[in-house]
Amino acid sequence: MILFAGAMTTANFGETTPPEPPPITPAPAFRRPADYYSAPTPEAAFPQWLSLGCGAAALVVLIIVFAAGGWLSSGGFGEVMDLTIGMSLGELRGMYAKDLQAVDKDALEKAVETMRKNVQEKRVDVASLRPFLQQLSASMRDGTASADEVRRLTATATRINAGARKR
Repeated sequence: MILFAGAMTTANFGETTPPEPPPITPAPAFRRPADYYSAPTPEAAFPQWLSLGCGAAALVVLIIVFAAGGWLSSGGFGEVMDLTIGMSLGELRGMYAKDLQAVDKDALEKAVETMRKNVQEKRVDVASLRPFLQQLSASMRDGTASADEVRRLTATATRINAGARKR
């Protein structure tokens, strides 16, 4: 029952009036974590296979690094030092001074051969090779190996061999 006719509207009762839009608020000066996590996921910058490939490559590098570390700690470092001394001695042979006698050359060759054998058999610690390597580097620095430098190298190699552990 309608008590007051003025309260009646002539509009269709099935139509609804659109709600008023919410007021526009300015963007905050900084982005809050809640805004970041509630926002839609952004478009990927790179394809997915790229991240999987980089991860696999990193895993391979880690495996190689750990394997190399295990090999070096189990005696591989001695092999590397033996190879280094052999290659350096090969270079040194081309740098001998003209006044170097064959006796000095042979004495150095024999002392270094014995030292390399001791390194291969783990009778000499790799750390004890440091004085020899320093003198070898110093004698090769100027491009010539004088008789005095060769004698010092021979003496250092002989001293290292004297400290070798017996079998």
